[in-house]
Amino acid sequence: MTDQGGHLYLLFSRICGGADLEDHGIVQQKIERYKEENKMQQSVLKVQELGAPPEGFESGKPSSKKAFRIWDEWMEAVTSIQKPVTWEEAEILIKCCPTDHMAGMEWTFLHCIESVCRTEETERYQALIEQCNSDMMKHELLRRLENSQMKASIPSVN
Repeated sequence: MTDQGGHLYLLFSRICGGADLEDHGIVQQKIERYKEENKMQQSVLKVQELGAPPEGFESGKPSSKKAFRIWDEWMEAVTSIQKPVTWEEAEILIKCCPTDHMAGMEWTFLHCIESVCRTEETERYQALIEQCNSDMMKHELLRRLENSQMKASIPSVN
């Protein structure tokens, strides 16, 4: 058992009453469920590996084969991200934002980041936005957050 697995076993055996529950499989089930719930999406890790895409994609036609390969890999990774993302995933994505328009792909990326936001966590979300590597995306994320807060404060007419 790895150090993390051993740590999880001790943690969950204490949570489950402190008894040796390995025979019953309860601790192992909880460990597997924890690992599954806390697994980072491979597509997010791919975006992290690629980093922020290079500029020059607004026309949808990259300038070189290398740029096209990067754009293609980046688009494939972004479109594979399942929403909502976790806070840990959003913390990775916010540092890999496009700094220039990408023939609309920046909107797909923005929606991935926005999927982490919950009404009760707007301060945390705003702090996340402040870490954004892209002025363009930071501005858009803040604008959209402000608009959603304004909508939420307007009483509905019935």
